[in-house]
Amino acid sequence: MLEDRVSPELFPFDAGLRLRKILGALAIERRGTRVNMFNQLSGATRLFPIIGDPVRYAESPVRLTRTFEERDYNAICIPLHVTEQCFDVVMSGLAATLNVAGILVTMPHKFAAFAHCSTISEPPECSKS
Repeated sequence: MLEDRVSPELFPFDAGLRLRKILGALAIERRGTRVNMFNQLSGATRLFPIIGDPVRYAESPVRLTRTFEERDYNAICIPLHVTEQCFDVVMSGLAATLNVAGILVTMPHKFAAFAHCSTISEPPECSKS
């Protein structure tokens, strides 16, 4: 198996590299026919990692990947289990990764992620209607 050939020392964090789970989750249902995401994965595939600790309960990867497929957008959302100690290293690595199109952040990293934002917008004003 591919997972057995990936050396854990190559990665300073548990980045959700449970390849069997990821690979199995990539086959999704679409209009009654089974679509295999591997037919689309390439160097042009855009990545949208979701970072959390824990991240095993995140439902976003399935929903977003399905939406990308439905819109014929070559992208995938992958859960990354990142501990607080490794968060800054992971964010730096993702910022340097050219095919990362966006990063989703969940607890407990939401506030720490703010320091890594390249742009910051004003919060929306509340409507008083």
